[in-house]
Amino acid sequence: MIKVLDESYASDIARLEGSCLGEQAWTESCIRQEFLNTFSTYVAYCIEDNVVATAGVRVIGDCAEINNVAVDARYRRQGIAFALMRWLVDYCRQCGAGIISLEVDVSNIAAIALYVKTGFAITALRKNFYSHSDGHSDAYTMQLTL
Repeated sequence: MIKVLDESYASDIARLEGSCLGEQAWTESCIRQEFLNTFSTYVAYCIEDNVVATAGVRVIGDCAEINNVAVDARYRRQGIAFALMRWLVDYCRQCGAGIISLEVDVSNIAAIALYVKTGFAITALRKNFYSHSDGHSDAYTMQLTL
């Protein structure tokens, strides 16, 4: 079941993102800040009231940006991320967005495949977009026109 989250889930989101995204995960403080933005929404996929996946989206006018899709490793490859992405696309459409964008590490083949399956296309390469303790990595910008 997919549900919209409120700030009381910030620590759960931060914990899940930390386990999935490592150094790229947002801090709990950053996540709490997102809940203060009227244009930001976090959703979760829940199984028996347990949050097993989350995603955030910002919709500002006719543009939307998806950030930090994270699925607990025990629940991957079950269609959960795809269900979240479909929900986010529908939500953005209902909010009046005409385009949705996101960034993804060029080495994250599974995420790129998910986004392509959802209808996104690679539109740009951002050199050294992500910082890691051992260097930098590039990101693709991907977009979906609604």
